[in-house]
Amino acid sequence: MTGAFKPPNVVEVRKRFVKAWDEQHAIFVPGVCILEWGNHVARIGDPAARDEAARLLANEVREALNPTQKQRKFTLVGVPDLPGLAALVEHWSAGEVDRLGLVDSAIAEHARNFKKAALTQTQVHIWTGDAALKRAEPDSEAAPWILLS
Repeated sequence: MTGAFKPPNVVEVRKRFVKAWDEQHAIFVPGVCILEWGNHVARIGDPAARDEAARLLANEVREALNPTQKQRKFTLVGVPDLPGLAALVEHWSAGEVDRLGLVDSAIAEHARNFKKAALTQTQVHIWTGDAALKRAEPDSEAAPWILLS
């Protein structure tokens, strides 16, 4: 497997999710992260592992969008609407977003907007091994996860 789907990375991400669930933190996943997840799945070299990862992704999205699901692992939140997408692309093309790709720029923008909208001292983190995206995180994390290559 390649990229984020290497077993040590999966274990680390799962560990962070379990800790967040145990501590009853809300987990919000921007819709663009699902697109990025799909990009990583597509790069898995082993066809059987790729198919299994694709089924897992589809199941997680299905569960997140199921209105009858009482308790979700995470809440899936929107992708930019067309005017929001146009503004994001304009800012991105002008170099206003630290040279992140469009998906990472959308993730960073969503995190900043979520932080601004939070009515409490909510901590907003971006779990990524991408150093540039991690720098865009609204609140620095005490022990940031570093993607294992």
